[in-house]
Amino acid sequence: MKNSRYQHPSSDGGKRFTAFISYKHVSSTGFAARLERALKGYAKPLLARPRKIFRDEKHIAPGIDLPRLIKEALQDSEFLLLLASPESARSPWVQSELDLWCRVLKRQDRLIVILLGGDIAVDSKSKQIDWSGTDALPAFIKGHLTAVPLYLDPRKLARLEDIDLNDPDFKHAINGIVARFRGIDPNEMLGEEIRQYRRNLRLRNGAIAALVMLTMLSGTFWFLADSARREAEKGSV
Repeated sequence: MKNSRYQHPSSDGGKRFTAFISYKHVSSTGFAARLERALKGYAKPLLARPRKIFRDEKHIAPGIDLPRLIKEALQDSEFLLLLASPESARSPWVQSELDLWCRVLKRQDRLIVILLGGDIAVDSKSKQIDWSGTDALPAFIKGHLTAVPLYLDPRKLARLEDIDLNDPDFKHAINGIVARFRGIDPNEMLGEEIRQYRRNLRLRNGAIAALVMLTMLSGTFWFLADSARREAEKGSV
């Protein structure tokens, strides 16, 4: 994680979506899908609903007004997750989404950048983005970023087809993003995820044990009822 700003408030829960994923189709589609899946369930209580993450490919249908769909989803999202790369920086769709988010909605403080390719250079003295060495972000957002946004660098994971939370680097990235959603330190988030995993495991094991017990009791009751029926039939002969 390249920039930590835990003093920002956590998501207020007033939006329909926790996050909107902005990405270049084809080149980042696979990673976007894996990211969505991981974010929905990370540190989630067993019976709680998954987080709502907007990824446009799941909502596209024949005849749909896609620009309107995108605009409404952005307005109703708490965070924007940008899958940054030179390809996404040149994408008219990604540029339009960033423009609406930063210029119109003015939510650049809720922009999370996930670097999948290219570079984001940061000046060591000013701690600002060095745009001369940056090709993963479109230059037009320069005027909207007063500080380096929170960003993660999972570039080595971007092309892996079977990446999931069993990979420590991927889990580290997901933990950092969800920590930002919650407005807490990543270490605190990791501790919460471990505790929630153990609670979920206990609940799951308890449910399995209860199901086994009910099955055994059901079998016992059936056996007793069948035995009683047979005895009754013998007595009536």
